[in-house]
Amino acid sequence: MFNGAEDLGNDTNTVSNTGSDQIFYANTPQWCCGGGGLVLAIGGTTYGEAGAASNESLPSFDSIAVTSVSGSARKINNGVNDNSIQALTNTGDGSATIKYEITHGGRLYRVTRVVSYVYPDKYYSESYSVTIPSGNTDPVKLYYGGDAAPGGEDSAYGKFYDVNGRRFFLSLEPNSGIYLGFVETPGSEFDHYFVGEYDEPYPIIAAGQDLPDTVDETPDTDIGVQIQWNFGSTPGTYTRSMTGVSGFVADVDSDVNSLPATGMNLNLALAGLATGMLGAIVFAASRSTRRFA
Repeated sequence: MFNGAEDLGNDTNTVSNTGSDQIFYANTPQWCCGGGGLVLAIGGTTYGEAGAASNESLPSFDSIAVTSVSGSARKINNGVNDNSIQALTNTGDGSATIKYEITHGGRLYRVTRVVSYVYPDKYYSESYSVTIPSGNTDPVKLYYGGDAAPGGEDSAYGKFYDVNGRRFFLSLEPNSGIYLGFVETPGSEFDHYFVGEYDEPYPIIAAGQDLPDTVDETPDTDIGVQIQWNFGSTPGTYTRSMTGVSGFVADVDSDVNSLPATGMNLNLALAGLATGMLGAIVFAASRSTRRFA
């Protein structure tokens, strides 16, 4: 579920924070509290809806719009409580696109986010196109992540893999036996990353600074996972991609090594996410702000 609302009529279906994302795997939510979400930094000013944005009370984007859905994706309109998400049985490939816009310093900045899911994969693919307008002189950065809760548990430990130069950043919870994390796509390597105490990087993100490139493998850490891309200050449109993964810890080694070399299915229009074992895809509708009554 992407860009969801806090109350969709059923606690097992809700996201952690309005405007945040949620992954349901084995019928359990994988993001906690402020949820998973993106933050856009323009110089030292940052915008977002969830994760660090929620914790640090950052300003929202001017607008967020779900501009397309296809396949088994489902769009939920604003203000609609829907208690049927967990019962969805429409399996199959799905896609959707979400557009985020903010006017900063009199200039319009845009993030076009596309996500794809291919049934019955344990992973989904994301692409982010960031448009920097003419006249910009500030460095532009994009962060994604938040307070992880693999298996619905709020404490876990970090793990790092490097397979043929491709890096995997995971949070693993041994009691539930579930992991959650991100994998680089060749050519779209993360500029910086963090796995550890969930709120440690939030002030760094709020200030538009760089993540510390650390992975904490201490058990029972209130775990968070974050990645970062830097786009520089030159006007233009820049695209990066990654793979989001969730599965059982017992399978993590085989899962890591079985992902396709590119990390995504390039023949699909990117956008989408599976909910749990069903393979159904859900997207919340367009909204202009996260803060509404």
